[in-house]
Amino acid sequence: KVDEQSSEFTKLCESIKKFGLMKNIVAELQVSPREDSYELICVAGHRRLMALKKLGLEERMPCLLKSYDEDKNGDRVGAALSENLTREGLGCVDIANGYKELKKYGWSDEDLVKHFEKNKKTIVQYLRLSELPDDIKIIIRQQPEKLSTRVVFREILAKHSTVGEIRKAVNRRIETQKPDINRGKNTKIKIQLDTFFEKESISEEIKNIVIRAFKFTG
Repeated sequence: KVDEQSSEFTKLCESIKKFGLMKNIVAELQVSPREDSYELICVAGHRRLMALKKLGLEERMPCLLKSYDEDKNGDRVGAALSENLTREGLGCVDIANGYKELKKYGWSDEDLVKHFEKNKKTIVQYLRLSELPDDIKIIIRQQPEKLSTRVVFREILAKHSTVGEIRKAVNRRIETQKPDINRGKNTKIKIQLDTFFEKESISEEIKNIVIRAFKFTG
């Protein structure tokens, strides 16, 4: 889900308008059985695609073309999730749903740990989150400031086992949580990082290290 009203999306549009598309969209090339037509499916880069459409630049855009084995559809999901995990704005519910989808394609917990460089305890928590009813997941997705990944894992899932207890804890958190006085500062830092990454064409490896460093220091 792309929030076109967010400050991050606005900054992305401004960056593309000023500097152009700094990183290709990843598209799957699907050729018809008769090989007389083809279709391009966006696998990674949905925010960039939406930004290009909003700017009226969708007619021609640089894409990295990929093909995937139909018997290994999990590879397609894994590629999309890997891409989006490096972007700001992907919430814990969307990550959890992605892991659940990969489990359907036969990925083991160990596969998820290795591919996404997470410890097993974290993967298990995401999978627990993915099994919650939709009404709870919708609330978590809509309240990222009050129900951050840290809060959901450490204060809700770690302390409550049943769906009823979790639902009550989620609602209680929304009703009692005080406004985050650092929200404005954190948003400004995220915008500045996004702008820096786009201008300097930072590699994904370095970008991930920088983001992990900022998260580590709070």
